[in-house]
Amino acid sequence: MDSCYEPSKAAASRKKNFKRLIPLACVAALVLLVVNLLYDVECDDQDATMNGLHIVRWAFPSTPKTDNENARAPLFADGVQSVDPTFIRQGMLCDCNFLATIASYIIQPSGRRHLVEMIKPQPDGGYIVTFPGDPSAPVKISALSPVELSYYAHTQNKEGATAGLWLPVLEKAYGEYRIEHQSLPEHAWRCFKHGIFEARWTSTPMYPGWGASFGSKDNVAATLMTGHSVSELATSDYELGEFGLGKRYATPRQVMSWFRRAKVMDVFLNEQNASLLDVSSGRAIATATTEQQTNSTQVGLRNKHAYSVTGYDCVNKQIYLYDPYGNTDYDSVDGKVIKRNGHFILTLQEFNKYFSHLNVEKVSPNVSLASI
Repeated sequence: MDSCYEPSKAAASRKKNFKRLIPLACVAALVLLVVNLLYDVECDDQDATMNGLHIVRWAFPSTPKTDNENARAPLFADGVQSVDPTFIRQGMLCDCNFLATIASYIIQPSGRRHLVEMIKPQPDGGYIVTFPGDPSAPVKISALSPVELSYYAHTQNKEGATAGLWLPVLEKAYGEYRIEHQSLPEHAWRCFKHGIFEARWTSTPMYPGWGASFGSKDNVAATLMTGHSVSELATSDYELGEFGLGKRYATPRQVMSWFRRAKVMDVFLNEQNASLLDVSSGRAIATATTEQQTNSTQVGLRNKHAYSVTGYDCVNKQIYLYDPYGNTDYDSVDGKVIKRNGHFILTLQEFNKYFSHLNVEKVSPNVSLASI
């Protein structure tokens, strides 16, 4: 009798415990959903850390500024001379990856000429933009409105005046391209997000340019500008951490670092140096991201941000970077400001400490790990 009763009792106990876990699992899933909704920001207006409950636009409607002088600016204020990476100023959109890519693309004179050729003004005031990486899919956009320009990135030359509308035009075209090339899961997710916060059950953002933020976590912009794929190289601090424990998943190099850390560190530096040689020669473009590097803020850099790699000194192993916001002041460990107005220089060792990834256009073979 007891032998028949005990298994039944145990099964009932397991079933009861399982039922207790269901509410906890639901709460965990809800928390994860809310975190992802809050983290998926297209524009500063959607940032809860800046606007609190006002990110729920249907409950707290607002009217954006419309008095934007740039609406009357020419496409290129001074021809190809208007296209300069130092003229880029990020706006309210969370698309630093795209802007950093554009800054890297126009470092070389050939990139500036190609960018000018990409944009064709239309009689109706709109534009047709053809990205080199997908020439079969030209993007037609309407004329930029003052409301759009209050959100989009802009240009500012050395005299403080606008260098033309070419940057917000590119930004809007890229946003339109990303909207048109969403996957089915992306359509569903953004439709749900826009419905919750904006009472708009559509995957299309408030304005076309906001779609540029869809590429905040990938390298599609670089592929679209160059036609080449991108090598994403993790830094040593991101992959190994200080004690052999990185910020993501375990890797063979991470395990090797437990026993031969100095050797593995050399592999990271050699790998980055080899890829950056193509940048220094002008054959490839590159960007760098801080992502989860919280220590980057200690020296004046931005966390979860993308920077343009504007050059590389292969002799002194120094990497040149530019912030799309145009206003970063990097402070060295001794408190000295190294470079102002968005430009700064890091050694490869410093770069590995404050950045998460180096993203380089693939134009040459990668360094083999067989050297470990």
